[in-house]
Amino acid sequence: MAMAMAMGMGIMITTNHSFHIKELKLPTFQTLTFLHRLHCIFEFVGTEVVCVPQMVVAPKFPGAAPGHFLGIFNSSNNGNLSNHIFAVEFDTVDGHNEKSDTDGNHIGININGMDSTASKSAAYYVEGTQNHEEQVLLEKEGPIQAWIDYDGVKKVVNVTVCPLGVAKPARPLLSEVIDLSLYLEKNMYAGFSAATGQKSSSHYILGWSFRLNGIADPLDLSQLPVVPVEKSSRSAVKVRKVLIATFSVVIFILLGALLCILFYQRVMKFELLEDWELDCLAGSGIRICTKQPRDLKKLRRLELEDLERFTRVFYQPLGLKLQ
Repeated sequence: MAMAMAMGMGIMITTNHSFHIKELKLPTFQTLTFLHRLHCIFEFVGTEVVCVPQMVVAPKFPGAAPGHFLGIFNSSNNGNLSNHIFAVEFDTVDGHNEKSDTDGNHIGININGMDSTASKSAAYYVEGTQNHEEQVLLEKEGPIQAWIDYDGVKKVVNVTVCPLGVAKPARPLLSEVIDLSLYLEKNMYAGFSAATGQKSSSHYILGWSFRLNGIADPLDLSQLPVVPVEKSSRSAVKVRKVLIATFSVVIFILLGALLCILFYQRVMKFELLEDWELDCLAGSGIRICTKQPRDLKKLRRLELEDLERFTRVFYQPLGLKLQ
């Protein structure tokens, strides 16, 4: 079940779904003369978006699942005609429908399932040009405007998007012939649904206007709420970076100290002879060098076996035994 919390400044935080509380009484489908239009403005916050909002017209959501099912369908009812769901998805990642969806940053029209009937990379046609498309980055563009129009006479669904501040393009991004009377029921709900996978993100619907049998009222852009800055997420990223840097420095220092210890043990450490050992060696006729060598790197540490092998000619005649 969705939860909601008022933040003030016209912002309401919800989870899962955000739908108009009243049912839509769709006109009689036999006449096929109804027209509806939705105009909405939304913005995504965060770079870890997994699945983003869909504008949805549906009677209910039985067993809706998260992740790429966007809180609308699940693995068992995905694609069933009994769903009676019409949706327009605004997606930012690849993952589920590589065949039907063009790329991660795309817009698609879905009927009763996650396989898009029509899909195209998010963009808008620039006014005064033939076919020049200007790309719209849904995740990084800032506030995005979207218009979803359906003409019941022509049975055409048009979807248009552009950044906030750009006039509505005359040519829609998607224009698909779909007879919605074959899929929708008489009593439906209109709203938005969103879901994420293992990561989290925020989707802000800054304003929306919906109308049956007519043109939706234009939104007053000056009255739109301001998207709050998510300080907690940004501060968490900074703390994580500081911890990673500190941990890396500590590891580097420990490795340096360990290398110094190993170098000292393997190269610099040697055993000093006691006085009685020097006297014994001096009386045996063995010449002892007491000068400090010029190059300590040339010194070699000998094990007991090596010392016995190198001095065998001296200690055997003298009856000495190395211990």
